Amino acid sequence: MFYLANENPELLSDLVKGFRPKTNNSSTGSIDVFGFNINYRITFSNNLYTILFLIEDSLMTAGYPDNEKYKLIVEAANEIIYEMDAAGNFTYVNPKTLTLTGFKENEILGKSYLELVHPEFREKAQKFYAKQVFERIKSTFLELPIVTKGGEQFWIGLNVQLLENDFAVTGFLGVGRDITEGYNNRLALQQSEEKYRGIIQNLHYGLMEVDLDEKIVYANEAMSQITGYTQNELIGKVASKLLADERGVSVLEKEHTKRNRGSASVYEIPIKHKDGSFRWAMISGAPIYDVDGSVKGTIGIHMDITDRIEDEQELKITRSRLKKYKDGLEALNSV
Repeated sequence: MFYLANENPELLSDLVKGFRPKTNNSSTGSIDVFGFNINYRITFSNNLYTILFLIEDSLMTAGYPDNEKYKLIVEAANEIIYEMDAAGNFTYVNPKTLTLTGFKENEILGKSYLELVHPEFREKAQKFYAKQVFERIKSTFLELPIVTKGGEQFWIGLNVQLLENDFAVTGFLGVGRDITEGYNNRLALQQSEEKYRGIIQNLHYGLMEVDLDEKIVYANEAMSQITGYTQNELIGKVASKLLADERGVSVLEKEHTKRNRGSASVYEIPIKHKDGSFRWAMISGAPIYDVDGSVKGTIGIHMDITDRIEDEQELKITRSRLKKYKDGLEALNSV
C-alpha cells in the first residue's frame, strides 16, 4: 500500500519525522494499528516521499508463529511424517507414525530407521539412501516393508527429501503412506500373470495374441515350433503377411471381421513355416477386450493338425484308387 505526500499530509508528517533525505534514501519503521504491528518503509526520490506499508507480511506473522502452524498440520496429518539426522536416526515422528509402528515417542526417537525395516530389505534400503546422499538427490521414492513393535509387517511408500546446508547433508525429511493393500493387490496380480504365463508357455498347443492391426504381441514356445520362428522373430510382425498364403489370408480376413464383432470361432488354415513348407493348424480364436469393453485384439490357440490333414489326403487318394479298381472290375465282369 502506497501513500503520497499530497494524499495524507498529516500521516506523512508523523511518519517522516527524523527522516533525513540528504543522508538516507530509505528508512523503515512500524506502527501499532488495532493491536497489530504494521511495518512500513519510507523512500525519498525527486522531492517525493513514498510510504510502503508491509501489511500482508505483518498480518501473516500474527497469531501462531509459522513453526507452530506447520507443527499443527504435521501432527494432524494422516501420513507418516518424520525427520532424521544425517546418520539416519529419528529426531521427530508425528502421531500417525507412532500409531502405525506401535512405538512410543521415547522408544523411537534416536532409533535408526533400519531397525524398522524388514531384515531382508535393510541392505537395499541402506544402499538406496546412501546413493541419495552421495549423489545429492533432492527427493527419492521407495517402497519398503516395515516391521511394527508387535512384529506385524506392512508396506509403506516413502518420499524422502535431503536436508542440507552449504557444506553437508544435515538430515532427512520423510513422508510416507501405508500402501499394504495396494502392494498386496499388485503382488497377487503379478503372481496370477506369472502363473498364467507359465501355463501358456508349457502348453502343447501354440498360442498367439495379435492386436487390431494383426501385429503379433505374444507367442509361446509351441507357436515357435509350429512356425519355425523364435518368439522374438514373431513379435511385432503382421501375422497374415508372415504366416499365411492366399488361402489363409482369405480365411483370416473373414475371421478378423468376426473378432471385431466380438465373436469366437474355430477354423483351419495352412501356416507357412520359416523353411517354406506348410503345416496345417486348427485355430480356436476369440476376441481380447480392453478395460472399457472394446475389442483390442485376438487370441488364438493353434493345434498342429498336419498329420491328420495328410492322413485325410492319403485316405482320399486311396479311396479314389479303390474306386477306379472297383469300376475297372465291374467293367470286366460286364464283358
